[in-house]
Amino acid sequence: YVRQEADYELSCEFDVRDPEWNMTLSWTGTATSYNDSAIETDAPRFGIELQDDGQRFKLNEPLSINATDFSQKPKLEAVPVKAADAVLTDTTFSAYATLRVDYQ
Repeated sequence: YVRQEADYELSCEFDVRDPEWNMTLSWTGTATSYNDSAIETDAPRFGIELQDDGQRFKLNEPLSINATDFSQKPKLEAVPVKAADAVLTDTTFSAYATLRVDYQ
């Protein structure tokens, strides 16, 4: 398994965007017990970590984003991770998470 870009899109009517907005991006899912930036998959002791520009993007922690220029959105990547004691086999897996945008 390899690092992959997490493709997502932000859209909002341009005429309703306000530079005064504080806009954040966060993500949720079932956390692994061994990495606070990774979610569980259905493969035992194997998870997916989300990174923003090579840095861990912790679950449930907001990341500030530009409210008026979505072309500057964070570049997110999904990175496979495993517990230190994990013995992995070649298999398919699934993982589910939710990206959330909030603004004030």
